[in-house]
Amino acid sequence: MRDLELYRSAPRAGAILAAVTRTGRPGLGLLWALAVLLFGVGDLFITSWALGLGAVEINPLANYLMGLSGGSIWPQAALKVVVLGGLLPFSYFKMGKYAWTIPAFIAVVAALLLVPDIAVLAALL
Repeated sequence: MRDLELYRSAPRAGAILAAVTRTGRPGLGLLWALAVLLFGVGDLFITSWALGLGAVEINPLANYLMGLSGGSIWPQAALKVVVLGGLLPFSYFKMGKYAWTIPAFIAVVAALLLVPDIAVLAALL
């Protein structure tokens, strides 16, 4: 019975998302959308495409995760979900007026890291 009470009192993903969207900081939401687009979707898309054309992953962590899964990029995707899923609530609820720094940093670094990825992809095409 106690487990059921804990489950009911635990925050659910929908409640967290609703709280995040009610914070009144639309610019922060746009920064997070950009960070997810560049770091999450963009990197995985470019990496998957380049690997399909014969490129080799040189990131040691990504290469290790791909080795564990037989060459699949799904462990990388799961790691990105965990990282972004952990940093997003931290940014919204703990960083106060500096909440923008986390998604801005992720977006800038991801954009800078996508440049060589796109260059490799262009060379392979």
